[in-house]
Amino acid sequence: MNRAPHEAARRLTDAWWGTASWVFQLGALSLVGITLAACGGSSSTLPGTLAQVRDAPLGADDAGCLIVFLPGAGDEADDYVEHGFFSEVRRAGVDADLVAANVTVPYYRADNAIERIYEDVLEPAKRAGYERVWVVGISMGGGGALRVAATHTDDVAGVVLLAPLIGGPGLFRDVLAVGGPQNFEPDDELRRTGGPFVDAWHWAGHRERADGSVTPLYLAYGFEDPLARMSETLALALPESHVIRGGGGHRWVVWQELWRGLVAGGFLQRSCGVLDPAADETETEQ
Repeated sequence: MNRAPHEAARRLTDAWWGTASWVFQLGALSLVGITLAACGGSSSTLPGTLAQVRDAPLGADDAGCLIVFLPGAGDEADDYVEHGFFSEVRRAGVDADLVAANVTVPYYRADNAIERIYEDVLEPAKRAGYERVWVVGISMGGGGALRVAATHTDDVAGVVLLAPLIGGPGLFRDVLAVGGPQNFEPDDELRRTGGPFVDAWHWAGHRERADGSVTPLYLAYGFEDPLARMSETLALALPESHVIRGGGGHRWVVWQELWRGLVAGGFLQRSCGVLDPAADETETEQ
C-alpha cells in the first residue's frame, strides 16, 4: 500500500490541530469534559435525570417520529428553541414531536451521558410507542449523538450532525490515516484503550442495524469551522446528498442556516411524514 497520501494527511492534520486557536474558540468544552469522558474519566457524583424541553402535541400514537436534540458545550436544551430549530421543523410541517435533552458537559465528564439519554429519553419513547426516533446533535452533542447511535443502534431511526466534535486529535488522525470511517476497523486493543469515540467513528462508517438495514446519517458544517477537517473526514463515509457545507465557523448563526438547509432537504418529511394543514385548521376551529 502506498502510504504517502496517509503521511501527507497526517502532516495536514498535525498542522490543523497544532494551530490550537480553536481550543479557545470552543471554550470550556472542552477538552476538559470531552477528554475526561473519552479517557474513561468519571465523577463520584453522577448527574441525575435529564431536564427536557418538549414540544410534543401529537403524542406517540399520532406522531410519525420523535426528534431528539442534544446541545453543544456551553449550550442548554432551550437554545434549540431560542435559535429556531423547533420552529423550522414546525414550519416545514414535519409530522414529529420534539424534545431537547439537557445533556450538558457534567454528564460527559461523569461518563453517564449516553446512559441518561437512553434511560430518560429513548427508553421512555419506546415504551410510549414512538416507532422512529431521530437524534440531532451540535458540536459536543454531535459526538454524543454518534455514541448514542453506536450504543443503541436499533433504537435510532436516523442521525443529524452539525459541526460534530468526535473525540480528540489522536483518534481523528487514525481515522483519517485509513481514508475515513468506512475503512476504520479498530482492533480489540484500541477498543479497550481508545475511549468511547472509537466505536462512534466505527459506527459512522458502517451504520448497520440488526436487520441489515443502514441507519441514515446527515452532516452539515461550515467551511471556516475549526472542526471542519473532522467533518470532512466523516463525510468520506457518506453519500454527497447527505452532506451540506456552508460558510462560517462554529456559531449558532451558521448552524441555523445549515439546519434550514437540512430540513428543506426533505429527509425528515420522508421519514416522519408531513402534517395535513387542513386537519390542523379543523382542529383549531373545533
